[in-house]
Amino acid sequence: PEFQRQGLGSSILQRLENELGSNPCYCLPYEHLLTFYRQAGFEHVTVDLPQILHQRLTEYSTRGLAVVAMFRNSQGTG
Repeated sequence: PEFQRQGLGSSILQRLENELGSNPCYCLPYEHLLTFYRQAGFEHVTVDLPQILHQRLTEYSTRGLAVVAMFRNSQGTG
């Protein structure tokens, strides 16, 4: 909590955007972070996940974790 609301997450997300460049990317964040990840061009997806991510998402959901799949295409938009 002492490090929250200081822009650290946004700084990390900006670095991620820079590192990804034009490469597509998936992530499995907690549901409450949807808006945050949209800042970097990720969009919520429910279909066409790679098998390993689908399995991981199912496992997390089975464990009661409120996570979603998100995708950022090669242009940085969903």
